[in-house]
Amino acid sequence: MPANGQGLAAADQQAVLGMLLKLWPHSAPHPALRREMSGRMADVARGITAASEEKVVELLGKLEAEVKADGVAETQAGSARACAALERALAGGAGRR
Repeated sequence: MPANGQGLAAADQQAVLGMLLKLWPHSAPHPALRREMSGRMADVARGITAASEEKVVELLGKLEAEVKADGVAETQAGSARACAALERALAGGAGRR
């Protein structure tokens, strides 16, 4: 994955976000992994600067819901940062149609 998620094509964004969404529920017992994953989510979300494909927007929304529900105390700060980036992507570039 490029640094800070910059330069990812829509198909790559979809692949990364889909993988993170699939693995997120299973990462709860591994706080270090969950912190890394939330950082990757934020990187991809920050890299979205224009209207994106419908599937990417759908994945952003699903990830936002999962991250908001993070019940692992050790990872909630990172999840909050990821959630903010996901919300900005949805409200800004990805949410525009």
